[in-house]
Amino acid sequence: MKLGLRQYVKRRNGVPLGHSQSLGNMLRRAFGAQSFDGFWVYWNPIWSYYLARFVFRPCAAKVGEKLGYWFTFIVSGALHDVIVGLVVGEAIFTFTPFFAVLGVVALGFKVTGYCYPNQHFLIASLFNGSIIVFSFYLSSFFSELLVW
Repeated sequence: MKLGLRQYVKRRNGVPLGHSQSLGNMLRRAFGAQSFDGFWVYWNPIWSYYLARFVFRPCAAKVGEKLGYWFTFIVSGALHDVIVGLVVGEAIFTFTPFFAVLGVVALGFKVTGYCYPNQHFLIASLFNGSIIVFSFYLSSFFSELLVW
């Protein structure tokens, strides 16, 4: 059964689309997730819905779930680059490598099943937030190496 956007958001946030507690629930559920791949289950459910429908499912059907999962992160990063580039009026290439690194890390958690169960919200938030910050710096480091 395919979920519509409203059902998908309610499943991820625990409240209906547009509810006043939607943002707070998303932040608590994402940062409090007990694994880094779990973070992405809750992060930005509207964006995730469309990525799952139009990128992950078709890609996974062609190249498998693992590669499709990682490719979805790359496409999301590229879309972020395009959107921010249009807003600032210049081409940027920041989010694509960042999301590629995030995707590798999330896939690593997903494949290994690694998690930090029974951790207090603050500890899980620290882990998940630290992974995001570390991934950004790692992607920046690699991007600088590739720039001539």
